[in-house]
Amino acid sequence: MCRLKKSCDPLIVAVTQDKWQSLIGKRLSEILPLLDGQDQLDVTVKLSKAQKPLLHEDIRLVGLLYEGTWRFYLTNIFDAAFTPQIIYDLYRQRWSVEIFFNFFKHLLHIEHLIARNKNGIMVEIYSALIFYLLTQIVIALAAQKTGKPIEAFSFPRSFQLVRAFLTVRLSQLIGKAAAGLNSFFSHLVDAVALLGFKDQPARSP
Repeated sequence: MCRLKKSCDPLIVAVTQDKWQSLIGKRLSEILPLLDGQDQLDVTVKLSKAQKPLLHEDIRLVGLLYEGTWRFYLTNIFDAAFTPQIIYDLYRQRWSVEIFFNFFKHLLHIEHLIARNKNGIMVEIYSALIFYLLTQIVIALAAQKTGKPIEAFSFPRSFQLVRAFLTVRLSQLIGKAAAGLNSFFSHLVDAVALLGFKDQPARSP
């Protein structure tokens, strides 16, 4: 499953609905003007630009009209249960996985691990995952606060903001936590100093 490149102009060789019979034998670029009033397309194509393609394997082409623009996807899934909308949703989910790994490798620098043993590598990976999830949580909260969709936020930009904010404010946070911890231990020492003695053995008369 992949998105059709703009430079690709496949030949339509079969259709799934009778209303599209006139499209057979035409190139995708030729039929675009004929799709007015349609919001989905589901046909079988050959990818070669030659008039008589040498590539005999047919492939499914599905299209959806999204915000006034056609988006086309190629797949070898011909099962009718996988509608164009489902194919689009599957592609979108797969693409989100690709984006995650891209961010994970390049933004979180997992492609350059410092550790050389298993435990060290796992610590680096888990640390990166925690930072990734923290950034996603902040984005989700920002989306909720502004009423805008999560997709409207840039992960790289948000990641840089979270990192910069933590870099500046974390020392202040740790300082306050340290002060609180010192106070806690001070009170704990006082309690032990007052009440932590062993029981005195009873004196014989």
